[in-house]
Amino acid sequence: MIDYVKGLITNLEPGFVTIEVAGMGMQLQVPEQVNWTINQQANIFCYMHWNQEQGPSLFGFETKADRRLFCMLISCSGIGPRLALTLMSQLSTQDLLNTIATGNVKGLSALHGIGPKKADMLIMQLRSKAMDLLQEEPSVTADGNANVIKQVMQVLETLHYSRSEISAALAQLQEQKENNSFDVLMRSALSYLAKTKTN
Repeated sequence: MIDYVKGLITNLEPGFVTIEVAGMGMQLQVPEQVNWTINQQANIFCYMHWNQEQGPSLFGFETKADRRLFCMLISCSGIGPRLALTLMSQLSTQDLLNTIATGNVKGLSALHGIGPKKADMLIMQLRSKAMDLLQEEPSVTADGNANVIKQVMQVLETLHYSRSEISAALAQLQEQKENNSFDVLMRSALSYLAKTKTN
């Protein structure tokens, strides 16, 4: 398996990048939203997918977290490599993981290629994995709000709330847009969980 390639970016077009490695030009399929530029030295993390009819296809990603998300998506029934790239082209890795982890069916359904049924299936199969990846990959939570959500998740876990309870609380937090400070979100999550315990 090719873990990564390092070389000069020689061509960029929607969904593809060509990188020159030891005099050889390698073309990889990539999400449409990438930060590389032509003539840039880059390190591209790779994934090789095998199709019985078409043979091998090589996919490239900017970070290991991006590659892990791609592998996670294609592990879900009904999600192939092309659809996985389509989803990753519409949302950042961090936003897509948050959308899945918080059970945001409406947000997933709004993406091209995903309807309500497939959104439900994605959340059901990948929610736990998405939460794990959010905690394990610091690069995913570099954004301030995502980092706060991660902190709330960790505190709720230390308080021994279940995965399903944490996911439900995070889904409620996702709707809060005005104040995303840790204190406010933590209080909101605990308040929501207290209400569900009494109902």
